Amino acid sequence: MRLLCTDTLQLKSFLGDLPKYAILSHTWEDEEVTFEDMKPGGSATSMKGYAKLQGSAALARSEGLGYIWIDTCCIDKSSSAELSEAINSMFAWYRDAEKCYAYLADVDEVTSPEGQLSFRASKWFTRGWTLQELIAPLSLDFFGQSWNQLGTRSELGDCVKEITRISEGILLGYSSPDAIPVAVRMSWISNRTTTRPEDIAYCMMGLLNVNMPLVYGEGAEKAFRRLQQEFLKVSEDESLFAWWPPKDESKAKRYWDLLAPSPRYFAAAHQIFFSNRRTGAATHPTEITNRGIRLDLSLYPMEVDESESLYLALLNCNDLEYSGDDSDFTVIILQRLSPLGNSFTRIVPHVHGFLSDEIFHVGGLKNLSEAFKKRRLLNSTPETTKLSEGRIIELGEIGSDAVQMPIFVRSSPEPAPPNRFLIQWGPVQRIHRAKWVSVDDDTERQTGSTAPKYYISPKPSINKVLVGRHRHPPHPNPDHPWNLRKRTVRGWRKLRVTVKDDRTSSDSEIISEDVACLVRFGFEPLPANPFGTVAPYIRPWYGFSDISTEAQIASGDVVDTTPSVMVNNGLLQLSAEFSYGVVASALTYQINFVVH
Repeated sequence: MRLLCTDTLQLKSFLGDLPKYAILSHTWEDEEVTFEDMKPGGSATSMKGYAKLQGSAALARSEGLGYIWIDTCCIDKSSSAELSEAINSMFAWYRDAEKCYAYLADVDEVTSPEGQLSFRASKWFTRGWTLQELIAPLSLDFFGQSWNQLGTRSELGDCVKEITRISEGILLGYSSPDAIPVAVRMSWISNRTTTRPEDIAYCMMGLLNVNMPLVYGEGAEKAFRRLQQEFLKVSEDESLFAWWPPKDESKAKRYWDLLAPSPRYFAAAHQIFFSNRRTGAATHPTEITNRGIRLDLSLYPMEVDESESLYLALLNCNDLEYSGDDSDFTVIILQRLSPLGNSFTRIVPHVHGFLSDEIFHVGGLKNLSEAFKKRRLLNSTPETTKLSEGRIIELGEIGSDAVQMPIFVRSSPEPAPPNRFLIQWGPVQRIHRAKWVSVDDDTERQTGSTAPKYYISPKPSINKVLVGRHRHPPHPNPDHPWNLRKRTVRGWRKLRVTVKDDRTSSDSEIISEDVACLVRFGFEPLPANPFGTVAPYIRPWYGFSDISTEAQIASGDVVDTTPSVMVNNGLLQLSAEFSYGVVASALTYQINFVVH
């Protein structure tokens, strides 16, 4: 660490134990004195910023401190290693200083109404780096442009609290930032700016108690994402996901990441607090993977969603603006990316939701009831549902306890595998076997233990018969031809059901041979969900029909579904079901025929 001697205004380096020192907090102005300027033969003494060094050094000297740290001249910014070390250590340096002097170059006094206005409007409260410089020091005094004392942090605490929305406990050192939800800490920086874009993330490392390398040139969004990823490695604070985009960016895209792209997205999170009850015990550590963020969250299926792709994810925090009950949960909305697996993406992040007494409330969407009406989903909602205008809308009872499960959350449905949908034949299943009985003296008794055998022809071929295919995922543009807008027929088969009795002889007796029907199958889009986001996958369908409709089916005109058909003179019921798996990077639906 390099310190400025308050007597000689010369720099001195220290390793290991440090002397007592003061520290300066300020905003950069014209002609700041840098490390290069302080070298012998430099122009430090002729620069405007040299008066700031003299004034702060004089203050420290008057309080018996022989050294002071000033960021402009005590860091050799030409050395990337030294700059990285300084930024990663800066919070600790401010915390360990004996005194911190906050120099407000645009404020003269705070006793008059005009002076108080200038204090509130000071540039010092708008800069990113001065946030940690306000919170970290044990003792902080404010000074005006003429180095006149404006007051201590304690004396000006009420005013500072109003300006920054930081609690008194944090400002006065009664509480540690680590005890505050990370969403609240992010809200403190949401309206501040930095000269270099990446610094908006780097200046928060101390307040989040993380360290990471500096990569200038990566951009603000990547730097802020790395900051959140580092925080996830050391904390289970789910309020990190309690963010909402600014109004002008709320509809910028359909699918969103679980991590916020900017601190500005936490501007409305200043009243977040930890919930008093847990959503469930996480059994898997949070991991950053190439498939997205892997973490445990408690999920509720959204009952008013006919697409069955939306889930409410419960966070272990709540928002005082919407609910003051510490047993409620803030809720974010996730959409499943595939019917197979556990990949999700976040949608409609501008929706403020919370769960209270198993009722999901939504705030901030005044036209949500109209959205439901347009999609004709009112009839599918429970009787307890109340849809009304206003900031809080009750969507109905959620039902049973949430399911705690490990999931992956990513910002886009691509390139999440699988990238194709296939339909293949599956085996015949016998759900219920008929019993052969005879009647003797009006008493039924079982006379045979061997059930008839059912055969469906043609014989299923799981590996060879490809009967349908559709590209995944739908294109983000709803008018793109990739998107499936209606149910389509992709294949059909004639089915013949043969029933044989194997009880009496080696030559099985054919009890019945019946041309049952045609079975047709294909793909269909998921129904629209209440928020209008396009489902990133499709689903298969099947239906039975009379043999006479073969020509219509071949032309694709018949697309209605009949779930089962009676065969063998009405003694047997034939139905089907889909099972699925992944084969050669394709999501494969297998048609399994079931005889009842």
